[in-house]
Amino acid sequence: MKLFLFTIPALFALSSCDASKDDSGDTASLEADADADADADADADADADADTMNSTPGCDLAGQQCYSFAGALWAGQESAYCDQLSAQIQAEGGPAASYAPDGCPAGALNQCEGVLMGGDEDGNPVAGTEITIYTYVAGADPTECTENGGTFSEL
Repeated sequence: MKLFLFTIPALFALSSCDASKDDSGDTASLEADADADADADADADADADADTMNSTPGCDLAGQQCYSFAGALWAGQESAYCDQLSAQIQAEGGPAASYAPDGCPAGALNQCEGVLMGGDEDGNPVAGTEITIYTYVAGADPTECTENGGTFSEL
């Protein structure tokens, strides 16, 4: 039985080493393939980033605006808040919003960054609830942004 236990691992080790005539032992081509795969992955990541304003989850308001959840207190709650926001907008007769887990779509005309969206029980803004509002249609009012504590910029 002991001989059998020693023979099996040795047999597996020998069978995994294929010294066939086709094996040139050239690891350079394997490394080149791995480098090419890594480059392709990096290109795909760059292309994905080009399709969004940033990688922070957002709430897309029918292509007109998108709320990007930048503050740390949003972590894990972005989808639920987007659903609440969508319900509120629909109740007022507006279109449904959709959760954008990979970030707000690229192509915004301007942004309002740093607005605090969360409040405590007294209605005071809470640090960590910052959002960036991206606007995709002309006519955004910079005054509205700054009055809400944000910084407005054209993109």
